[in-house]
Amino acid sequence: MEVTEADILILVIDDTAAAGSEEREQAHEGTVIRVLNKIDLSSRPPGMVRVETDDSRAQQVSGVASPVVAVSATTGEGIDILEDTILEQLGVSHAAGLTPFSARERHVRCLQGAAEALQIGIEKFEHNQAGELLAEDLRSAHNQLGEITGKFGADDLLGEIFSSFCIGK
Repeated sequence: MEVTEADILILVIDDTAAAGSEEREQAHEGTVIRVLNKIDLSSRPPGMVRVETDDSRAQQVSGVASPVVAVSATTGEGIDILEDTILEQLGVSHAAGLTPFSARERHVRCLQGAAEALQIGIEKFEHNQAGELLAEDLRSAHNQLGEITGKFGADDLLGEIFSSFCIGK
């Protein structure tokens, strides 16, 4: 189940509803960010919520305090604080001048490898004007991307390549 493998679980809770136990968070080992939504109806102020022992919607998970952010999806109040909280949990900061993108180091290496293979293929094509020689570079890029996605096999790639070529008999 994807919930157990996620780096961050964002648990959206209706702030106007009676508090109840959340089943999905119990199976999650990583960071949980609780989002109390509909504050436009509950009159809770937007932003970070201090965890109180009597507020079961802002309880701790596995003994570790999880961030709790009050927002209104309707008015947009608190959304900027939620975005900052997500970035903080991912280890990314606006102050560092980074885009709000996070990837595992392995994914970045795979993407760089795929980009390099495609660049080599482009250079070879521009030099030789032989599209059929691109196959090895495309296969290399495909293998790099397959390390991330794992969803597209070699037969699928060859099918895509050869479906657009007319090969003489």
